[in-house]
Amino acid sequence: MRAWRSTQPRTDPQRCGANRWRSPVAALALVLTTPGAILAQNSTIVPITQEPSHHLSFTNDWVRVFDVTAAPHATTMVHRHDHDYVFVTLGDANITSARTDGQTSRLVLKDGAIEYAPGGFAHSVANNLERPFHNITIELLHPSTGVTPCTQGCDRSPPCPTPGTCPTIVRQITADQWVADAVTLPPGAKWTAESPAAPRLLVVVSESDIQLAGEYESTAEMHRRPGSLIWMPVHTGRKMLPGGVVMQRMTPAMTNVGQTAARVVMVTWRGN
Repeated sequence: MRAWRSTQPRTDPQRCGANRWRSPVAALALVLTTPGAILAQNSTIVPITQEPSHHLSFTNDWVRVFDVTAAPHATTMVHRHDHDYVFVTLGDANITSARTDGQTSRLVLKDGAIEYAPGGFAHSVANNLERPFHNITIELLHPSTGVTPCTQGCDRSPPCPTPGTCPTIVRQITADQWVADAVTLPPGAKWTAESPAAPRLLVVVSESDIQLAGEYESTAEMHRRPGSLIWMPVHTGRKMLPGGVVMQRMTPAMTNVGQTAARVVMVTWRGN
C-alpha cells in the first residue's frame, strides 16, 4: 500500500448554485529510489512531536492534531508517523515525501484536498514550491480499517428548499470507524447534524464567518481562518442542570453568516 492515499474534492455545479470544489487534479505518486530517499535512510528519525514544522494544536482521546507549515523549498526532518492519519491541504501544494524504506512519492494537491495515510513509517517532506506548504495533520488514535476513497454516491447534500442557500456535502473518504466530508456553505446556508450522538472534528479551509450552535461552543459569531479547528463531542439528548432542571441539548449546527462561501472538512466517527 502506498504511504499516501489521495482523494481530491469533487464538483457538482448544478447543486444549490454553490461554488463546489473542483474535480480531481490527481496526486502524482512516483515510487522511486532517489538521493532524497537515501538521505532519509541515513538521517536521524525524530518523533512527530519533535519535528519543528509540526505544531501540536489539539488532542483528546480520539485525535492528535498538528498544524504543519514548511517554508518554501524547505525539507522537514525525518519524522515518524506511528498512527494512521488524515491531512487537509491549505493552499495548492507540490511536495515530495521521502520514506526511510526508500520510496519517494511526489504529490500535487489542490487547496482543500483530503489525504489519508496508514501509519507505521518515517519520512521527510520537501516543499517544491515558492510558497509555504500548510496542512492540518489529524492523527487517528484508534486503528482504521476499510479505508477507501469515495467513488460513487458521494453527494451527501440535504434537500435544498431554497437554491443558493443550502450546504453541499461531498463524501471524500470512508472507513469502518469514520468518514471524511467536504462541506461548502454558501452565504446564509446552515448545516445541522443528522445525529448529535457522534463526535466530529471540523477543519476550516477558507476564511469564514461561522456561527455555531450546540453545547460544544458558544453560538456567538466567529471569524475563522484556514486551519481553525472545531471539535464537536458526543451529545446526548438531555442534560441535568443544578436543581434538577432538565435542559434539552441543541443539535450541533453551523451557519455561514459571512459574505463568501465557507469551506470546511468534517471528520465524523461512526458507531455512536
